[in-house]
Amino acid sequence: MKIDRTRRSWSPREEEVLLSTMKGLIVTGWKADNGFRGGYLSRIMEALKREFPRTDLKTSPHITSKISQWKKSYNSLCGILGRSGVGFNLHNDYKIDYDDDQWEQIIKADKEARNMRFKSWPMWDAWKEIFGKDRAVGTTAADLGEMSKEVCSTGVPFLENRDSEYVASTGAPFGANPQNTKSSPQGLDQTASDNDNETQSAQKKNKKRKVVDRSDILLEMLAKSNEDINSRLDKLTNRIGYEFDVSKARNEVFPILGDIQGLTIGQQLDAARIILEKVQRLDLFMSLPEAFRHTYVVRMLEKHT
Repeated sequence: MKIDRTRRSWSPREEEVLLSTMKGLIVTGWKADNGFRGGYLSRIMEALKREFPRTDLKTSPHITSKISQWKKSYNSLCGILGRSGVGFNLHNDYKIDYDDDQWEQIIKADKEARNMRFKSWPMWDAWKEIFGKDRAVGTTAADLGEMSKEVCSTGVPFLENRDSEYVASTGAPFGANPQNTKSSPQGLDQTASDNDNETQSAQKKNKKRKVVDRSDILLEMLAKSNEDINSRLDKLTNRIGYEFDVSKARNEVFPILGDIQGLTIGQQLDAARIILEKVQRLDLFMSLPEAFRHTYVVRMLEKHT
């Protein structure tokens, strides 16, 4: 009888090590936007072999299928717990509390959830950390769009204010010739036709000036937006070098901890979490001579666990 070696049950301890290793990879910078960086499965396999030297687990199909199964359950749980009136019960056993009507609606929406009722989901918090996503949304373009929309819809009130100031200071409408406002016999003898022509000419100039100035204001806003973007880019550039060094150090922490004799995988993960919580701890750990690192890690574990 041929044995199907592609199917294999995982022991609770094996699942625990897999879960802890994936959380450790997140701490050390292996998490990407939509999963993990390439090579993470090899890291998991190495951790499992360290903990279980004689294991018959393989990357494919065992690890990949287990992670796929977990992710499928996580996605179903997200849909279930996202429903109004549904959540974990108060017994701290990670079982979901819902009535029969709610359950019928759940399995109508997600057939994968059919076998999830009455089960306990103690890995939920860890799954959120492993499979969850964070997105950042920029607002600069949206803000600029709102600014331009406001200018176009308001008729540029601050331009009209400047016109009013000009009238107050010169006694002439914006675009008219101030010399024509002086009192003189000539001015008194001007015909109504001349006045009408000047008024129409001034109105046309004002309309053109408003159109031009409205465009100028949009250009000014664009220029200001570009200045803000350039300022942010300058700050970002200054930080990139530092963050690159910190990121590189983060990636080196877990391998270094793996070389320290006498630490279990659990202790390595706890130590990585503690060290990476603060940049000062990371800097100190990386600067220590190799002979001092074991003592430092032990002291950190005693103090923070």
